[in-house]
Amino acid sequence: GGSSPSRPLISQLLMEFDQSRYHDDDDRKRVFVLAATNVPNAIDRAFFTPGRFDLVLRMNLPTCQGRVDILKGLKQRFSNSWPIEIEDLAKRTVGYSGADLASVLRFAVLFAARRSKDNGSDDDNEIMLKGCDFENALKHVKASVDDSQLALCGLKRLRDECK
Repeated sequence: GGSSPSRPLISQLLMEFDQSRYHDDDDRKRVFVLAATNVPNAIDRAFFTPGRFDLVLRMNLPTCQGRVDILKGLKQRFSNSWPIEIEDLAKRTVGYSGADLASVLRFAVLFAARRSKDNGSDDDNEIMLKGCDFENALKHVKASVDDSQLALCGLKRLRDECK
């Protein structure tokens, strides 16, 4: 295969990981690497060389209750009221990751801001979310993780039942 422009960066990261592991016997100076992705097939396989990391956690997509919890957390960051029920939005977003749900909210806010500006408002504090903003956001934001990507991580789509 061809050489990737990111190859030097990946090589440098791997070298730093390996050096920190073997040059420091003090447990208090251990290096912890925390990373997340919705595209596991984009991660260079060299990162998963046996012995490089002590533990690799693979997380499945959130269940309906998990999405409700994520949406509640996202709602806390937004001062205005939501025109839709969180549970209803969770039911409509089966297969969405936490990042996908955050994108839905960002798009809804963008649609609300555009609508507010189109109606002649110059005050950002007057932006009010409406159901149509979430409808438009859901048309633009689709689930970013498919079954083939889950399989790469050794995961299967969980049975997801919303009550």
